Amino acid sequence: YNESNYPSTLHYHDYYELVVFVEGDIEYLCDENVYPVKKGDVIIIPPHSFHLSRLINKSTEYKRHVFYFFGDQIDKELFCLFAKKAKKGEIYNSEKILSLATDIKEQIKEDCPVKKALCNALFTQIICTILSDESMKDGKSQTLPEKLSQIKSFIDNNYGQINSVSAVANEFYYSREYLSRIFKKYFNTTVNEYINKLRVVESQKLLSKGESVTDACYRVGFGSLSTYIRVFNSVTGMTPLEYKKAMGIK
Repeated sequence: YNESNYPSTLHYHDYYELVVFVEGDIEYLCDENVYPVKKGDVIIIPPHSFHLSRLINKSTEYKRHVFYFFGDQIDKELFCLFAKKAKKGEIYNSEKILSLATDIKEQIKEDCPVKKALCNALFTQIICTILSDESMKDGKSQTLPEKLSQIKSFIDNNYGQINSVSAVANEFYYSREYLSRIFKKYFNTTVNEYINKLRVVESQKLLSKGESVTDACYRVGFGSLSTYIRVFNSVTGMTPLEYKKAMGIK
């Protein structure tokens, strides 16, 4: 990727993301953690964690290996161990994992059962390496700048009651324009977009527990059902009812 074709925006998804960094002058943001990266760094992004990668130098080329997967796609016992480790917000560095990821990239070019099985075996080896090799933990994650951390924390804790960007700005004695500008500059998304995404992800959790679409809508702070359905669709690509059906929820 480079500046012209990389979609760098704050987002989340309902599956795991495992990034193996190759090169580029960038940093990753995941929840409250900031990760400056070097070749071979491995970052685990759990489901429903807001994240993005920011180009520090706009002329840089950004290269990575990235894997998206659900928990049921790997061994159950391995996944339980992996899920615990994924919550810690740590960064790892491993030439071995970089080599395995590169091998997968080469093998996956051929669409045949043997190659697919080999790719699965190599990915399982990546998971096992993360779980077993304590020496590769780098421990160099940083936190958001204090000002942005406070703003984000306030929104995270009050998204259901916030009715305008001005309400957030007033909390910190900022102008609406100033708060919007610094939030957009750092997270590459607007305050309203972030609030809506937060509401959608929290509503997904409620829907997954069997809540009705109407109850989920109002519990997370949307003012009308039509607005909720429109925003949910724009964020996820499906309506709340379609989401429930896809998740097998009645």
